[in-house]
Amino acid sequence: MHSAATLPQLSPARVLTSGGPYRAGAVLSLAFVDPLVGRLCAHDATAGAEPAHLSAIVPETISVVLLKAAPPYESGETVALSFVDPAIARIHRWSSSEPATRAIPAVAEVVRNDPPGPNGVAHIGLRLEWTVARVGRLLSLSEKLLAIDRLGWYRHALAMRLLLPDEIVIADAAANDAAARQLRALKIAATEALGTPLLAALMPNFSIDEEWLRSIETPALARAAAALRETLSEHAGEEKASSLASTTHVSVGTLRRSDLDRAASAGLDAFLAALIPDEGAGPELAGCLADYKSALVELFGQTAQASATVRITRLATPNPVLDERLAAVAREIDRAFGRLAVA
Repeated sequence: MHSAATLPQLSPARVLTSGGPYRAGAVLSLAFVDPLVGRLCAHDATAGAEPAHLSAIVPETISVVLLKAAPPYESGETVALSFVDPAIARIHRWSSSEPATRAIPAVAEVVRNDPPGPNGVAHIGLRLEWTVARVGRLLSLSEKLLAIDRLGWYRHALAMRLLLPDEIVIADAAANDAAARQLRALKIAATEALGTPLLAALMPNFSIDEEWLRSIETPALARAAAALRETLSEHAGEEKASSLASTTHVSVGTLRRSDLDRAASAGLDAFLAALIPDEGAGPELAGCLADYKSALVELFGQTAQASATVRITRLATPNPVLDERLAAVAREIDRAFGRLAVA
């Protein structure tokens, strides 16, 4: 006889953003015992379904709204589902006072009472958790990206998207909620603009052209980044966001006014790089992340105003500094967390 704790929760869900075989507007069922992992079943598997990707390099991510409560999730709540196999998904709760994420052991709770800085300007904190899924994806992706010389600098435009924070913390409650929604939209758009370009890069006759560049900098990604940058610009100061607790499995950081000002004219890639948390989780990893982040912001910023022709020519050539620093990040992540990727 099953105990109540082993009975699955079940909720119908409407797809908000397309991904894999699931199209926006479709209804599917989400069932789970563990609130982090669920099974998916489309109510109509043939009605306008899009074909699934043929590669399992990068998981698909979709957002859905739950049509019925399924504790710990509420009716009407929006969650993100990431999957390689479209029948099994990892569940991400994007905005909640009680996150349903199960951390790797020893992850500390985040304190959300960061006080305003001078003149009432709040500090902006960044938080990234080194989960099993993130470690596995980043190690797999970085290895493949570093093996494709034809990608040049653009390997880093793709790699940095796996280093975007899980959370941005602002003292102002309304701004914090807005930033959470905008960060969610940014990460979904960044992931959607990751799979197709990478598949193209793996083809034998791949070369970087304007069409491929448009596939990695989509209008949805640009809109999401612009909306988030506008919210953050109203609350950034220069002081460190000291209230965020890092542990050996959590990286944190501070987004300062100077970071936003520098990224304002430096293009999308420099802005995404500025969001990478680069403190905590051990001094070795923090140092590698800080070095990589600094190089990304500086070097991509130098090319932001160049013409498409110049960018294609220059950025299609490997950059030894960026390549070395991405390799160092991957090595340190493998050293610290690699066992989790095969657990």
